[in-house]
Order: sequence, then C-alpha cells, then structure tokens
Amino acid sequence: MVKYMPTFGNLAVGNQFDCYLNVNFWASRFEAPEDGYAKSITAYLKSTTKVSRVRCAIYEEIPYVISGVTRKFARYVMATEEQTIPTNVQGPVTFNFTAPPSLHKTTKYFLGAWANEDGNVIIARAPHSQAISVDLEGDHMLTSPHGLGYPRFYEICPKSMRGTYIVSVYCTYDSEAPTVYLCPYCSVRFPTYEKLLEHIKWTPTEMIHLQICPKDGYHCYLPEEMQLHNFQKHGIGSAPQEYSCIFCCSFKRSTKSEVYTHINDVHAT
Repeated sequence: MVKYMPTFGNLAVGNQFDCYLNVNFWASRFEAPEDGYAKSITAYLKSTTKVSRVRCAIYEEIPYVISGVTRKFARYVMATEEQTIPTNVQGPVTFNFTAPPSLHKTTKYFLGAWANEDGNVIIARAPHSQAISVDLEGDHMLTSPHGLGYPRFYEICPKSMRGTYIVSVYCTYDSEAPTVYLCPYCSVRFPTYEKLLEHIKWTPTEMIHLQICPKDGYHCYLPEEMQLHNFQKHGIGSAPQEYSCIFCCSFKRSTKSEVYTHINDVHAT
C-alpha cells in the first residue's frame, strides 16, 4: 500500500517577483520529514513577454572540508521533466519526476528551478530570516559559453548560501519505489537510480562537472583550468600545454578562450 508523505517545502506564495530563472537557478533548503520517493516539484511562477522552458531539480546539502574548514555545498540529486511556460501567466506549476529519487528523513535538500537563457520567467519569493537559500549565480550562465547553461544542471552548486529569502517551491513524495528510472533528458530507461545517475553524470550534454579545488574552493569548468590553478596557486604539477572541449574528445587548442568559442559555436544549448 502506497503511503503518502507530508509535503515538504514552502507552500506559501511569496510577494516578491525578482528571481529570474533565465539568469539563475534559484532554490531554498528544506528538511525531508520522512523517507520516500520524490514524485514532483511545484513552483509558483510568473512569466512575462517570452515563452520559457523550465525544469526543477533537487540538490542535497553536503559538507566539504577545505583547508580544515567545513563548508556546505549542494550536490545534484535529480531533475524533473521540462515544461514550456507561455507568456503572461502566473500561478503554481507542477513538474513531475520521470525518475523519482529517494529522499531520506532529516536530510536537507534544496528545491529549485531554472529556465532557458532566452526565456523570461520568475519564481516567487518572500523575506525569511531563518531560511537558507542558494542561487547558481548569473556568472555561470551569462558570462560563460551557452553550452554551459540550461538545461545542463551542474553536478555541484558551489555558490555561497545565505538566509535572506525563501522561494515558493515544494515537493510531493510517497513510499512507492519506481520500477524503472526514465532519464529526464533523453528518455532512456535504467533499472536503478544509480545507473541513471551515472549515465547523467557522464553524459556532457546533460550534466556539467564543476572542477572544485579542495584547498581553496576555486571552481572552473575545464580540467586544464584546474591544472593551471594548481600550478600557479599551489605549486602543484605543471601548466597545461593545451585545453580540451568537455563535450567532445577531439577538439584541443592552446588557449581556453578558443575552447570556449568552440563550445559556443558547436555545443550551445
């Protein structure tokens, strides 16, 4: 018999509409009250003059130790189906999981939403002194190659967390485990969550791996950028001789700017 779990998240509708999903991934942190499987995320959205493509996602809060200091980041759990939001609408929108991930009691999760760069849609929020929220800030999207933007969620959100607002988003879940896990990006079926997650993480068109330095938290996209950082900042290894595209194995150039130009030209979302 299926047991329906308490909905967790923020069901209240915020009165501020300034969190644009086409610029940032906006999310707030909530604690799961019971074990279960996430079936959907509902977000209160407001669109303006452009049609937008939107997905929601769950991230789990996890600790990282950097230079002896414990910091908290958010690790990708799963994304929902994509929905097209028409112009000039306002209200709750429910995004279903094609592969319901398991949730664990008392674990803290970030629930949030993101949209395509050319769209124009906002998630409601409200001031909240006790809330912990995170946004994957615009420098990841607007000043980076388009191939590093929506709908490719990042494996880890390394941006700082703060407690000034709470977005209008919540998750529904129950005790029924999926019998098959359908990839939300390409619809390929997998027998387990672990197999699906492995597929997503190792398919560059679906997941962006952020390179994170364990010594100082510096993060970047290309492995060679991290190699250069380690050489210049920590005296480890050597400077890279060339940079390679993270989407294909054949494209290599002597500068990272050439690789980013290639990503924009060939692998844009």
